[in-house]
Amino acid sequence: MEKTIVDFVKVLRTAEVKVSPAETLDVMAAIEFVGYEDRALFKNTLSMLLAKNPEEKETFETCFEKFFTFDDVMQAPVAGGSPDEAQDSDAFEDENSGNNPQG
Repeated sequence: MEKTIVDFVKVLRTAEVKVSPAETLDVMAAIEFVGYEDRALFKNTLSMLLAKNPEEKETFETCFEKFFTFDDVMQAPVAGGSPDEAQDSDAFEDENSGNNPQG
């Protein structure tokens, strides 16, 4: 899941949303707490921590909807998962990398 968050932050930065390394770490910690099973909670958590003004919120919304499909989030390995689970997730991401905008 960390790689997915880092990749999403890269997309936001490309779209001119300023995200610091500390904010990225804050997001990772928050997602460990709230989880990613609930798409709305996941999205709202990221939005609150990453988008700091109305323009950035609009950009965040666009980037989130283009970057994440709920299936992508559900395929992310759980922290502490087995290496096989992580490998399966990496294979899934590689196969579907054309679905995510990369800047």
